[in-house]
Amino acid sequence: MKKIVENIRKVFGNKAVKRTLKYTGNVIIALLIVLVGLSVYGNIQSKGRDWAVPTVGSYRWLTVLSGSMQPTFNPGDLIIEKKVDPSSLKKGDVVTYMFGGNFLSTHRIIEVNKDDKGKYAFKTKGDNNQTADENVIPENMIVGKYSFRIPFVGFVLQKLKGLPGIIAIWLLFFYVAGSEVYRNIKESKKQKTEETVVQ
Repeated sequence: MKKIVENIRKVFGNKAVKRTLKYTGNVIIALLIVLVGLSVYGNIQSKGRDWAVPTVGSYRWLTVLSGSMQPTFNPGDLIIEKKVDPSSLKKGDVVTYMFGGNFLSTHRIIEVNKDDKGKYAFKTKGDNNQTADENVIPENMIVGKYSFRIPFVGFVLQKLKGLPGIIAIWLLFFYVAGSEVYRNIKESKKQKTEETVVQ
C-alpha cells in the first residue's frame, strides 16, 4: 500500500503531470464560463417564447431531444446551425423547421419543390426514421441549416435552465477555480521552503 501511495505521489509530483493538470484546470474553468454564458443568454432569449431559438448573429443552437437523426447526432447533443436563404438548400441538407405553431424538428431534406410563384417547399425525413415526414415544409418555416454538433453539451444546458442551474454551475466554477488557486499557493510555499533549506 505504501508503495502505491509513493508511486502516486511521484506521478503527481512530476513537472509534466503538474503542467498537464494546470492546463486541464484552465480548460475546465473556460468551459464552465462558456456554459454559464450560453445558459444565461439562452434563458434570456427564450423567455416567454415557446419555440425561441437562442441566436448569435446568423448562428443558432438547439438541444437534440429525440433519436430520429441518429447517428448524425444523438439526444443530448448541442447542434449549431446557420440561418440561410431557403433557395440555397438542396437535397441532403439537414434543416430545422417549425411546425404545429410551437414545435421544432431537425431532419434531412429528401426532396426540394418550387411552385410557379418561385416559393420553395421541402420534404424531410429523419435519418433514423423508416418513413418521410407527413407534411411538406414551406420555405417560411425553415429556421436554419445544420452546421455541426457538440456531443452532450445540449443535455447540460437543458439541466442549467433557470436560476438553480445557473447557481449550480457557478458553484462548480468557484470550486474548480478555488482548487486551482489553492494548489498554486501550496506549490509556491513548497518551493520557498525548498529554497530556504538549500540556502
